[in-house]
Amino acid sequence: MSLFKRGNIWWSYYYQDGIRHQSSNKDFQPQAGRENRSQLKEEVNNQRFRIVDIDPAMKFGELAARFIASGSVRPHNIYNLKFLLPFFSDFPVIRITKSLTEELSEAADGACIFSYQGMRRSTAT
Repeated sequence: MSLFKRGNIWWSYYYQDGIRHQSSNKDFQPQAGRENRSQLKEEVNNQRFRIVDIDPAMKFGELAARFIASGSVRPHNIYNLKFLLPFFSDFPVIRITKSLTEELSEAADGACIFSYQGMRRSTAT
C-alpha cells in the first residue's frame, strides 16, 4: 500500500487479489493521510482473512440465532444446539470455558454426557 499526493489530496493505492485499487483520503494533511491509509489497510486485511468485529457482550443464544438465520445450518447443528441452548443461552460467548462445559456434563446427570472435545466441536459452530 502506498500513499501519493494528487493535487492537494492524499490518495492510497493498494493491491487486493492482484487488482489495483485506489482510494482518496479526502484530506490535505499527510499525517491524516497516513492514518487513513493504516485504517484502510486494516479493513482490507480483515476482508481478506474474513475477520469480523466481535461484540464481547454477545450471548450464546444470539450467536446461535445468527447462525441459524445465516442459512448454512445443517441438521446435526440443530441437534447439538438443542442440548447447548438451554444451558449456554444466557452466557456471553467469550465466557464459555472448559470448566463451564464440564458443568453442563455434570448437570446432564448421565442423561446426555458430552465430552469436552464434543462440546468444543458443538460450540465451534
